[in-house]
Amino acid sequence: MKPTETLVYIQKKVECLNVQKIGIDEIKFETDSSSNLTDFLSTLSLFRFLGVTEMKMSLDIFMQYLNKQPQDTPKILRCFVDNYGFQPESYRFGYHAQMAVVEKIIEYSDSGKNEYYSRLFIALSEKYLHTHFSSVKSGKGQTINIVNFDLADTNELFSLRKLIWTHLFSLYKNKNLQKPVLHLLLNHSLSGLDLSVTSIIKHDAVLVATFFEDSLNLENLYHCIIVQQYLKLLKVSVASSHLDKLRHLL
Repeated sequence: MKPTETLVYIQKKVECLNVQKIGIDEIKFETDSSSNLTDFLSTLSLFRFLGVTEMKMSLDIFMQYLNKQPQDTPKILRCFVDNYGFQPESYRFGYHAQMAVVEKIIEYSDSGKNEYYSRLFIALSEKYLHTHFSSVKSGKGQTINIVNFDLADTNELFSLRKLIWTHLFSLYKNKNLQKPVLHLLLNHSLSGLDLSVTSIIKHDAVLVATFFEDSLNLENLYHCIIVQQYLKLLKVSVASSHLDKLRHLL
């Protein structure tokens, strides 16, 4: 495969697509494992394994495709989670692929001004904020192996998660995005086994506690439920000073 020529070819195919007219409320911001990407998009996802420049170019083309075909949002989200997402060896490369995806969608969200890409970011963040994942690997013969793994709590991962949380809380300032952000926080608190690394949860809690204190309303029942569920998630994983920050909101 010739990378540059292939990228140019795929980009031209995307440029020729018609823009689909669909309302933001008609778009499903969730992953879809029931259907596959078209051939040229499947080829595009292979650029995740090449250099950083080529990978970022592939992400730009995915963003341009979504701008024209938003009905395929579930398929692209699945691609970002499965193809560009976390693998057992991701820590060796500083989680650079996941950082590239996050930075690219943040760029297109335009500080929350673009509601579609902002909603895309929120949907992806719900998956990327897990700490426990499964990966499918080829085994001997025609067998496959399912590898369960936890993320390594490296400085690069902490930087990635800080970027995700910070942008999520920035998006909350947009009233149209408050409901999906709160929905993410509730789902995150109920993630169970998908959140399994205490050191990572402890690191996140500092940022989440500050957001709760600054942005949530003590008199709002839904806000209180979210805080209570997050407290249950933390249990004894976080220093009592951080827990006290949250408890006084209830």
